[in-house]
Amino acid sequence: MASPMRCGDYERRMARAARAAEDAGLAGMIVTPGPLMVWLCGYTPVHFRGLVTALVVSPQGRPQLLVPADERGVAERAVGSGRWS
Repeated sequence: MASPMRCGDYERRMARAARAAEDAGLAGMIVTPGPLMVWLCGYTPVHFRGLVTALVVSPQGRPQLLVPADERGVAERAVGSGRWS
C-alpha cells in the first residue's frame, strides 16, 4: 500500500516545477485543473464552472492557488496547501 502524501512531498514537487520553469527561461508556470494540479499540490477543484482555478508556481515566490471564493475552505484543507499564499 502506498504511503499518504505529506505537505513536504508537494512542496518538493512545486519547487522542482518552479526550477524547471526557470531552467526553460520562463518566469513561472500556470497550472490549470487536471492531473498535474493534483500531482503538484493535492487539490482537486470542487466544481468546474468556468471560474478561474489555477496554481501559479514561480521560483521568485511562494506558489499561489487561485480558486473561487466558495472553494477556499476546501483548497486550504488540501494536503499541499501549507506552502501557498
